[in-house]
Amino acid sequence: MSVHLELLVDKITLLRIPKAVQRVAEFLVRQGCKEDGPANFELPYQKIVIAKSFGFSPALSRSFAPLRQFGGTVTGMSICIKDVTKLSQLLQ
Repeated sequence: MSVHLELLVDKITLLRIPKAVQRVAEFLVRQGCKEDGPANFELPYQKIVIAKSFGFSPALSRSFAPLRQFGGTVTGMSICIKDVTKLSQLLQ
């Protein structure tokens, strides 16, 4: 039950972030689970599920595009963040 509650709180927190690119950045930083340096991980859900949970159109890939300038790349379900600190700066 507490895991479910935690997931709901995370979702509400993400939805309160005004810009779509910031929502995606916050999600990726949380998934990377690191404070600095590089992070590589697989998306936990299909992109369409993530897009719908953010209230986006089904094309989540468009929301990932601006993250390239902050060191984020997406290949299929694989995410590579060159520098989590740099990506985190987008959230400030």
